[in-house]
Amino acid sequence: MFPTIHKGDLIKIEPAASLRVGDVVVFRSGDALVCHRVTGVLSSQEILTRGDGSTEADEKELATLDKQTREVEYKSARGQ
Repeated sequence: MFPTIHKGDLIKIEPAASLRVGDVVVFRSGDALVCHRVTGVLSSQEILTRGDGSTEADEKELATLDKQTREVEYKSARGQ
């Protein structure tokens, strides 16, 4: 999510009841946690995402939104 969120910054997350374009979500991709912005809502169960530092959308849509979380609070480790 660089340049929006930097290494060491903190985000507080909560379960997402619904998502809108522009929301920031955290989801599992294999063994990793990924933090990306919602770029499209295809249905109540599928979204498109992209990292803020990326020029291309993620390759596939995400399903099972009950496992998604949304950023609700952001605190910079840089004191900003």
